[in-house]
Amino acid sequence: MPIVNPPELTNYHLLDLIGCGGMGSVYIGYQLDTDKLVAIKLLDPEVAKVPAILGQFKQEGEILKNLRHPNIVNFVAQGCEADFHYLVMDYVKGLSLDSFPLGNSMTTLGVKQAIPSMEEYLTVFIGCFEALGYVHKKGLVHRDIKPQNIILRGSEYKPCLIDFGIAKYSEKDDDLNLSADGMFTVAYASPEQLTNKPIDFLSDLFSYGVVMYEKLTGHLPFKGKRAMQVFIEQTKWNFAPPRQLNPAIPQKLEQIVLKLLSKDPTQRYPTAEMVQGELERLLEVTRQGKAGLGISSIAGEIRGVDLARRSFKKRTLSEEQAILKRQRAELIENRQKLKIEKSKLTPDVEKVENLNILCQTLQDDYARLEVQIKMALGFKSQPLVIDKFNSIFKLETIAFEKRGLPFTINTIEQKLATTEGKDIIVGQINFTERAKRSFSINKKDSFLAWDQSNWFFGAYEEKDFPIFLMVGDRNMPRSPEGFRGFFWPLEFIIAVQKLGWTGVSIVETFNGVDRGGHAVFAEHKETILFSQSLFDHLDKILGKIKTADKKE
Repeated sequence: MPIVNPPELTNYHLLDLIGCGGMGSVYIGYQLDTDKLVAIKLLDPEVAKVPAILGQFKQEGEILKNLRHPNIVNFVAQGCEADFHYLVMDYVKGLSLDSFPLGNSMTTLGVKQAIPSMEEYLTVFIGCFEALGYVHKKGLVHRDIKPQNIILRGSEYKPCLIDFGIAKYSEKDDDLNLSADGMFTVAYASPEQLTNKPIDFLSDLFSYGVVMYEKLTGHLPFKGKRAMQVFIEQTKWNFAPPRQLNPAIPQKLEQIVLKLLSKDPTQRYPTAEMVQGELERLLEVTRQGKAGLGISSIAGEIRGVDLARRSFKKRTLSEEQAILKRQRAELIENRQKLKIEKSKLTPDVEKVENLNILCQTLQDDYARLEVQIKMALGFKSQPLVIDKFNSIFKLETIAFEKRGLPFTINTIEQKLATTEGKDIIVGQINFTERAKRSFSINKKDSFLAWDQSNWFFGAYEEKDFPIFLMVGDRNMPRSPEGFRGFFWPLEFIIAVQKLGWTGVSIVETFNGVDRGGHAVFAEHKETILFSQSLFDHLDKILGKIKTADKKE
């Protein structure tokens, strides 16, 4: 609700209300001594009685005072008159990213205008990550990255980041009890934010990944109106790859978005500057007329080991143990909430159902982490998107020893599975069993380039174990001679399309022995996504087959 009787400020004249929320209102006004247009945020006097909220409001002013960047709103003044605390900033004239074409979330205004070019989108994204990188270097986490908080100025759509109302310094404790369903827009929040876990700069990167996905495809990746609903969608990670919804998106850009949307923070880019650099390289290529980058032609650009190593962030055993401890505490806490809700005379049915789902999800995650801690290897990879028939795709996987104990791998098994890791069974055919492959230290596979590794890991050492894949059309019913990677025939892709899947996975199991003679193991699941262009090509193939059958 807007403030009913806004005050008359000494140095500023309020003009129009341009925004309001649970804690106050924002007005456009002008500075009397300069006639300069400004934005004035007023804190409701009743809300200001809560010390934590008043402290956060004052901190917002202090934060803005210390920020000087062309892509961040400028601080003008802060004060209090007639019990109204206020914050004055430059008025940023422009179009909200929320109104930028293609987005159709619950907050989009739907302003009619031409759909921007891919170059314009990339320019906007680069400017936003430049601002985020500056904010993060100041030790700040914005915590409310969403289209409404980004204003695009002028015909070049130069972005300006606004609203630092719930921003915090990463090293400080949070005195403000942020309710996920009240303080920020849950559709753009990170998994750690929705579950009230400690957050850092990586949370902002996830949120901007959601913004990018929505702006490029016109859809939110994780739908839901409440925090629990969105979090459950995030645990499924079952959204369509961006290029499946918009084939005009360059393959490289899709990879960037998917990496930003990783549920595990350690799987995201480690810094905003790194994302900015990736986007700038892509913009340069786009400007040279190489739009729609194909993964087969520039595999090194998308799946290269060098790129993976630059963004590589290992998670040690002690860090995994700390995560497991927090996961267990969260599981116990939510089980207690569920128990309390069920014990009520009139329990909230929806709340009970959501808590049941959350507890099951947390239990599954806890069980997975328990297994992960026992594993000798940690892994780093990115989802691979297949967009062509009869082309070889290379999936990079970096494995690293995480316990500080050297060991040797004796066997490696690979099997095809659903994205949830289950066997793929269509009719009478078990594709998982048919595609299962095993390798041993005595029988390596030179095609896979694994001979470059002696399968011995020193303490904390990392190695690359690439996987090669092909999808054949009717002109390639079986794998070409000499190809030893995964080969999927046309019938398999037809089955995938009929089942409505957007991808599959490859599960790898490593077994070995350490220097003390103790058995060690590790298991890793790789995600393989199929683009819409692949399915479009499949439809053309099937159409030709039907036409040929009719003629006969």
